[in-house]
Amino acid sequence: MANLQLQWDLSRNSATVLSVAQGIVRASTHDNVQILALLACERFGATLAICPETRRKVEHQVLKVQTPITSIVDFLGATVGYSSYDCASQMAKSLAGVNFLSLAATLVPSIGAYEGGKTLALMLENSAADKTFLPPERHLKDLLSALEYRCVRLGFSDLVVGWQKLLSHAPQCSEIGRGFYQVSNNAPSSEGLDKLVGAFRQLGRIGDVSAITITARQCTAWIAAFTQWCLGVPPSVLWCDGTPLLEQLASRVTLITQPEFNTPSFDMVIHRGLGDPTELIKPEPGELCWSGMLTIEAHGQWLLRELRFDVEDTYKAVAQALPYALKQVLIMLRPPRLHRKDRPGSRNLEGTLRESAAYPFSNDSVVSKMLSRMLGIAEPTDLLTLEDGLLIADLPLFGLQIKKEKEACVCTKCSTNGSNYTSCKVLCLWEDLATFVADILLLSLFASPERLLVQLNIPRTRDEKLTSAIQQLLLSGQPAKCHVSDILDTALTLVGHRVSKELRDRQWVISCHKGQAVYPRVFETQRLDQKGYLTLSWVPGLLSYEGTKYTQGICRQDSYNSIDESVMFETSGVDRPRNLSLNQSLVWRVAHGDEILHVNIAAQFDSFLSPVLCWPPFRLLTN
Repeated sequence: MANLQLQWDLSRNSATVLSVAQGIVRASTHDNVQILALLACERFGATLAICPETRRKVEHQVLKVQTPITSIVDFLGATVGYSSYDCASQMAKSLAGVNFLSLAATLVPSIGAYEGGKTLALMLENSAADKTFLPPERHLKDLLSALEYRCVRLGFSDLVVGWQKLLSHAPQCSEIGRGFYQVSNNAPSSEGLDKLVGAFRQLGRIGDVSAITITARQCTAWIAAFTQWCLGVPPSVLWCDGTPLLEQLASRVTLITQPEFNTPSFDMVIHRGLGDPTELIKPEPGELCWSGMLTIEAHGQWLLRELRFDVEDTYKAVAQALPYALKQVLIMLRPPRLHRKDRPGSRNLEGTLRESAAYPFSNDSVVSKMLSRMLGIAEPTDLLTLEDGLLIADLPLFGLQIKKEKEACVCTKCSTNGSNYTSCKVLCLWEDLATFVADILLLSLFASPERLLVQLNIPRTRDEKLTSAIQQLLLSGQPAKCHVSDILDTALTLVGHRVSKELRDRQWVISCHKGQAVYPRVFETQRLDQKGYLTLSWVPGLLSYEGTKYTQGICRQDSYNSIDESVMFETSGVDRPRNLSLNQSLVWRVAHGDEILHVNIAAQFDSFLSPVLCWPPFRLLTN
């Protein structure tokens, strides 16, 4: 047999280097990030301790699931999807890059691109041998912003919520522990994250580090999820008195929960080999409130714990009330009528005509499926109608829960010796029920919501109009009204879109945040369904129009005009289906703006070559 010799070809090696360089330049240009930041982060990834399971998951999601196939938004002529030339795709081609994407998947969804950039800058500074070419925080923030729409779908937020549920429901967990874990929604500070990543890097290398003991406060669940994400083995978790909540014999990380506030997020002791000293690490005080993107199932379980509906008796009462409450809201909640008295032949819908009016929410079967997903039930739960004269409070289990809350309440309404500074527990129960009902109805507005992600820790206020209307309806059993813009505002806020001003000004057409583009389905189908006319279409990815990426499309106030309606419409009364707009067709007009698409609708007459009437698309949803 001939001797085999190792050989390499200089021309092929040069071609490979050139190909890699071209990929890096293309990716940085595509996402508008600095090449130095991309290279530094990929090199930093080579030092990280990331388990094979996490690497496989990240690589599969980026290269296989998040394919470069795009969806077309027909009415705009725009596309939504993923690119095969962005920074995430480039990083997924190397082991070091996949490691860094795994770290970014924990930072960006939890603390955002800004805080993540600060944290990453600190990590690079403390780990780099040569600090000459370190990228600044702003460049790192830009890189993390470009990766956000990929990172939110990698599942780390679901893992954190799973740990919250696991710890709060552990058989050995006390009532104090359950209450503490329910409000523990923090992540470590930038300095704490730097120390944690550094300790795991030492533990992942072959050396003298044998174990790590972490004493955590309000970030216990986050650190537990981060440990499993990085090392592949969950930590052993103990309560502060030594009670074991979760024992993992194969784990080299022990996590102790210390129920304290306003103290450092955690203390860490690194145990080294026999004869070597241990190392105590104590970051400066400070924690960051984390806010990730969750699947609908994880959001439902988190909301149950957040509202304290996961306690056995309370859960049974709420589960009994929800099918009735949802049905009652579907029947009695309506947008206010917009009656145009100045239009000839117009009149209020009364009697049987009112029953034929379009309704914003979906039908019972869609809402029923969403209820089952939120409660974690395999089979859909049918919506039920209350008997005449009965209210939600008359249901046996829910009525008993109201009685318990009233007996435990010390407000002035429920107790003769109550305090004016104490919230009413009964009122809070109704508010929480209305919140859960609202989330189910709003999430049922999204078409094909199997992969939809929901924002964690969204700001909720007591004066939220939709929730207030639902609460009033459930308490009184009387119809209530809520404007279309308020319904859409709450629905879009649930998925991380902050477009309240655009909705208030009736300018909103489409928005794309957190890697999800959302727009009303009626814009695309141009068909008004009797039920669910506010259904929202959504597509994962980034919104792009003629090669330029945008976060939203709006109609400017000065981009439309009006015309005498007698020119457009028939002026006679209507007593049967008729086409009031003869010889006209709708034309969507789209123009580039400064980071925003400008969109409006034009009515084009067959006898004219150009549109003569433009108005905001939002009017289609309110008229």
